Amino acid sequence: MKQSTYDSSYTSSNQNYTRIKYTTNLSTEMFIASIGEQARQIGQDKSLYASVMIAQAVIESDSGNSGLAKAPYNNLFGIKGAYQGNSVTMSTQEDNGKGNLYTIDSAFRAYETQEESLKDYADLLRSDMGHYYNAWKENAATYQDAAKALQGTYATSTIYADTICAVIEAYDLTRYDEPLDFEITGKDADGKDLTMDDYAQLQANAVSYLGTPYVWGGTTPDGFDCSGFVQYLYKQTFGIDLPRTTYTQQNEGVEVSFKDLQMGDLLFFVSGGSTEHVAMYLGDGFYIHAPEPGDSIKITDMESFTPTFAKRIIKTKAVEDEAAAEKAADEKVAKAAHAKKDSKAADEKTEKAADEKAADDAAADEEAAKAEEAEA
Repeated sequence: MKQSTYDSSYTSSNQNYTRIKYTTNLSTEMFIASIGEQARQIGQDKSLYASVMIAQAVIESDSGNSGLAKAPYNNLFGIKGAYQGNSVTMSTQEDNGKGNLYTIDSAFRAYETQEESLKDYADLLRSDMGHYYNAWKENAATYQDAAKALQGTYATSTIYADTICAVIEAYDLTRYDEPLDFEITGKDADGKDLTMDDYAQLQANAVSYLGTPYVWGGTTPDGFDCSGFVQYLYKQTFGIDLPRTTYTQQNEGVEVSFKDLQMGDLLFFVSGGSTEHVAMYLGDGFYIHAPEPGDSIKITDMESFTPTFAKRIIKTKAVEDEAAAEKAADEKVAKAAHAKKDSKAADEKTEKAADEKAADDAAADEEAAKAEEAEA
């Protein structure tokens, strides 16, 4: 028997939810949502501009739609050569440095997952100092400077930097250049503290199963149903054991409004008075899910198939603003110094009062002695 719907606290506000649209290109927005948090964390770890990384992936892979970018090759950046011995030969166009294109066949790296492609790109930029040194955050004051450093080095196109910057501006990709304003808390199955690398891994794991067939009752990479998919992701990534069915998963975690969604939140869909479906939020109004028999795991926008309510499974804590934390620390030091000063002043005042009393007592004793002598 199916359980009745969860009693949501955000029914009204959720019904008024509207996805932020940066352009009319749904395919590119969907692609950005699928790699955004991975790129953010890699950028933080490697001191690279995530905005530039994402823009290059959009350009080089045609938003994940090129033959090289799709499985089984998963090469998002057009990096040539071989990766762990794996490569594929394809035709590509090069710029002769004067804006004229010519076609050649080249071997390109092939990856098991898009995550490997993202990390290999970052390793390439950080390891090859001769070519990409000026694209590092410590050497490039802005994303524009980093883009300029890649023109003529990473790509032969004479308009490469302008193209990167145009994509960044169109999709507001600089939002990925800063860390998130929260951290995840808790421990994994081995007792280790969860980190933001684990958080980004959740997105990487989720999109690695794109195209996996829907199987009723499925709980493995051979085939998933909707609840089996999110259960598997949380166990694989965090060691968190979610209940098996949608009807029980809806009772886990804390409810959040659609306007406050974070990657990893679970989205639940109500039909006919019962909670019938669950998906995982990716970002920018997109989610990943195992839809129905005959379909496969895919990404959908929230306006095409709108959920009813959302639950946050991952525990988080706010990250204090660095400037505010520094100010608070300075104020604490100043307050302690002021208190020490007041204490010193009080001690000096007490000491002075004691000295004055001692002097008065001595004077009184002297007067008393003289009076005794006079009487004698």
